[in-house]
Amino acid sequence: MATRYHFTQELVSNGIIELRWIGTKEMVADGLTKGLSRVPHESFVRMLGMVDAPRQGACWKGLREQ
Repeated sequence: MATRYHFTQELVSNGIIELRWIGTKEMVADGLTKGLSRVPHESFVRMLGMVDAPRQGACWKGLREQ
């Protein structure tokens, strides 16, 4: 623990990294570790930049035609 703490503290002191507190509602990783209800899940999906596929198999259509 001490080595990890001192290494991190050195990076902060040298301006290499910046530590910031992030609230749980903005924590993108929460969507991967928690069961979310609809609204938080939709927010998580937007934060990741995910989009719905228009229909099953649509992404393969162009590959089959080549």
